[in-house]
Amino acid sequence: MRLRALAVVVALLAGSGLAPATAAPTVTGGLEVVGWGDDFNGQSAPPVVPAGRHVVQVGGGAGFSLALLDDGSMVAGGDPGQVVAAFLPDRRDVASIDVGVVDALALTTDGKIVQWGLDTMAEDIPPPPAELADEVATDVSLGERHALAVTSDGKVHAWGSNTHGQTDVPAVLDGATVVDVDAQGDRSVALTASGDVVEWGLPEASAPPAPDGSRYVAVSASYSYSLAITDTGQVVQWGDTSQVGAVPPGLADVRIRAISAGVVRALALTDDGRVLSWGTDRFPTPAALTGRTVLAIDAGGMGQYFAVTPGHLAGARASLTGFPVVGRTLTAHTTPDADSVDYEWLRDGTVVHGASGPTYPVTRADLGRRLSVRVTMHRAEYDDATVESTPMGAVRLPAVTLTVRADRYRVRRGHAFQLSAARLAAGEAYTVRIGGRSVATGHASSAGRVSRRVVVRTGTALGVKVVSVTGSQYDRTGHDTVRVLRR
Repeated sequence: MRLRALAVVVALLAGSGLAPATAAPTVTGGLEVVGWGDDFNGQSAPPVVPAGRHVVQVGGGAGFSLALLDDGSMVAGGDPGQVVAAFLPDRRDVASIDVGVVDALALTTDGKIVQWGLDTMAEDIPPPPAELADEVATDVSLGERHALAVTSDGKVHAWGSNTHGQTDVPAVLDGATVVDVDAQGDRSVALTASGDVVEWGLPEASAPPAPDGSRYVAVSASYSYSLAITDTGQVVQWGDTSQVGAVPPGLADVRIRAISAGVVRALALTDDGRVLSWGTDRFPTPAALTGRTVLAIDAGGMGQYFAVTPGHLAGARASLTGFPVVGRTLTAHTTPDADSVDYEWLRDGTVVHGASGPTYPVTRADLGRRLSVRVTMHRAEYDDATVESTPMGAVRLPAVTLTVRADRYRVRRGHAFQLSAARLAAGEAYTVRIGGRSVATGHASSAGRVSRRVVVRTGTALGVKVVSVTGSQYDRTGHDTVRVLRR
């Protein structure tokens, strides 16, 4: 069976035909792998990934799972008794993998093929033929008991069981440049560089010609039928489709970029990242994929299905530092780390035109308003995360010491003195206090000055008292003193 994907190479883990299940999503790196269908040994989720490593390809067979990591190594999971997991090659040069029922293939970075598993040990699938030892392989695929490889010259090589002619490469491929092969059950399918599809094995079937004006660019084989995509994004299906039925008419209205042929259900991935499927109602597309952008799909050979989506950027948060004061600068901070961040600064919840950087200079236009920032965080393999910071307090003018003068020092109760103040903002509200008690309010002139008579109330305590003027903006005050006398 062939592991297929576009943006990311991810495959389905095959099941056993037991009770259907939907596996909990497994996050590998940023990717979230959603599996559904048959599951009996935990093979519906990728193996445990070592800290700091990243999964680039994953697949599974009857009771085991296999993952290729970004350092070229492999890890296995599922049933620990499986030979595939127990005899996993210790390598750091693997470029791709493919998984059969109880066997696996690895293609190294220098084009060599590594094969292991239960059927290999039992000699049901022999090792790759000696003729491949000096060749550079570019593609491999593993069926139930046979395997295919394409070498750098575009030639197809086959080995293993030939009970139904599945390893008899047709003469029509002599001289052709093959770019893709897929093995499933006792069937083999090849796609040439010119867009021709050739099949052999059981059941016998032939691909129909591509629709007028198009050519095939990808193929996927199941046990009894096959799928292909044209360069116009249309899906063509042929063979014994009694298990999956006809391609839904609605597929003709969308552009498809990936396909995967399962035993009882087929999957298609649209250009905009939606999964479409048809076949048995036993394994419908899970609700976990509703509204999600899917990067890759695959349908296993034994009733297991997978989709790979960007992960959720957990804990995404935006915060601000700085003071909401005219003339100061606010700075936005985001967590966790992102590849890039888009910024929108908000004034009382409304976007400030032209403010799209990580810092924001506070101006007089912001006076009395609450500032916040909305960020959209972009990180490879994750959905974009958009969050807003908590709004800061209302913007104020900068702190300043006001100049306050009383025109006399000694003032009797019930009498008045002339008070002057300067350095307020134009029209700024202010409060006058004597001994901490409010005695007058008003607004500064357009020049930011105050000049007024202030009456000392009859109940004011005797002695030296502080006369203060406090502006309505942040930390703006000044004072003088007077001595309050009896009347």
